[in-house]
Amino acid sequence: MKDGVDIDLASIEQFKEKTIINEKYWQYILRHLAECGYVEGLQVVPMIGGKSGVKCTSDFTITPMGIEYLLENSLMQKAKTLLFDATKAAASPILGHIFS
Repeated sequence: MKDGVDIDLASIEQFKEKTIINEKYWQYILRHLAECGYVEGLQVVPMIGGKSGVKCTSDFTITPMGIEYLLENSLMQKAKTLLFDATKAAASPILGHIFS
């Protein structure tokens, strides 16, 4: 979307298959991403047993709120890694002195 290219629904299906996500969990993820406002373009469809499921439509896309979450989450992971590495580097000489 950022590059002006529509989302390829086949690539979403390939992602699901590569990550070995079972259908019930996949439905759960999609439903909650939509309910939280992180994605849009899902269609409710009837499923066997009277339950309903969701499927991605050609309008499936990440929302601005979903993009914001991804950016914040990514930055938090980088900050955590940086802090961990700095702590490890600072503690290394101290631990070396204690255990030598």
